[in-house]
Amino acid sequence: MYQQFCKALKTRVENIAGIQQIPFLPISFFKTHNVITTAFVPEVTFESSGTSQMVKSRHRVKTLEIYEKSFGTAFRMFYGDPLEWCIIALLPSYLERKNSSLVLMAEKLIQESNHEQSGFYLNEYKKLNTTLQSLEEQKQKTEMAGTANHPCHS
Repeated sequence: MYQQFCKALKTRVENIAGIQQIPFLPISFFKTHNVITTAFVPEVTFESSGTSQMVKSRHRVKTLEIYEKSFGTAFRMFYGDPLEWCIIALLPSYLERKNSSLVLMAEKLIQESNHEQSGFYLNEYKKLNTTLQSLEEQKQKTEMAGTANHPCHS
C-alpha cells in the first residue's frame, strides 16, 4: 500500500536524500486502509477516539512488547529515566474506551515511575491542584498527559 502511495506521488526512493523528502501517509489512511509493515495478525489494535468523525482510525500493532519498547525508548531519549518523574494523566474519555494506546502508554509510564503521586486523576481537580503544588514545592520532575478536549482546558 505504501509503495502504491509513493508511486502515485511519483516519489523515487533512490532520490530521497533526507527525512524531509519521505512521503508521510495522511492520517485518514489509518481509517481507510490496513496500514502495517508486513503481513501479520496484530496482537492488539488501538483505535482513535473518533471525536472528529464516526470512522475511527486503527493502529494495528504486531506485539505489545514492540509498542512498549518504542514509547519507552522515546521517553528515555527525550526525558530520561521514568523513575525520576511523577507521571500524571488526565484522560477521562480515554479511560472509558477500550483499545486506547494513550491509556496504555500512560499506564505503563505511571508504573515505571513508581512515584507515590503518579496516576490517573479522573475528575479529581482539587486533589490534582494540591498534588501539582506539592510536586512543584519539592522540585519534582512532573509529566502531565492530557488531551485538548479535556474539560479542564475549557
